[in-house]
Amino acid sequence: MKYILILIANALFILYSIMFFVDHKFVPEGTGARIRNILLLCAALYVSYNVVSIYILKKEQQQSGLIYKVASSVKHSAMNTHEFIQPFQEEFITSLIIAAVIIGISILILGMPGGLIVEVVQNILPLKKIEGDNMWPAALYVSFFWPFCFPIAVLTKNYFIQHGCTGYVIAGLSVSGTIWVVAVVSSSFVLFANKK
Repeated sequence: MKYILILIANALFILYSIMFFVDHKFVPEGTGARIRNILLLCAALYVSYNVVSIYILKKEQQQSGLIYKVASSVKHSAMNTHEFIQPFQEEFITSLIIAAVIIGISILILGMPGGLIVEVVQNILPLKKIEGDNMWPAALYVSFFWPFCFPIAVLTKNYFIQHGCTGYVIAGLSVSGTIWVVAVVSSSFVLFANKK
């Protein structure tokens, strides 16, 4: 059954690739689009080769298929992450709950905390302004993503603890959280600032 699902995933990927080339009209015909199309074509050809050689000609084992390798990598990463989080699982879950509560409240009040953050930043720094219809999506974007600084800070703190760098715990915790918030706010200006 697992290999049938892998075959279906391969087939759907090829179908999507064909539809992409036929129907994808909103991407401009620039150099970047051409490079992207070439890379996607190469990926589609590689998957086609997997389907033919593994499932039709039976020349290779199913474990050598692309989707199987990706699924195995994801499973391996998930197991390593679970093993890493195990010693501080309760603290990590608490930080996720705090982030979820803040996000929920922010959405209930229509992204006002994110809007406040964006307004303060663009009044202090000489950045392109987020104004008009772009302000509300930017506020929601910031409101949704900045609270993830809490679980990120917990992960960083415990990474230092597990690697014996206890002297850097406070610095790592505060710096990682700050970098996340700065990245979220900066990306909001990249995505939503008014283009002139």
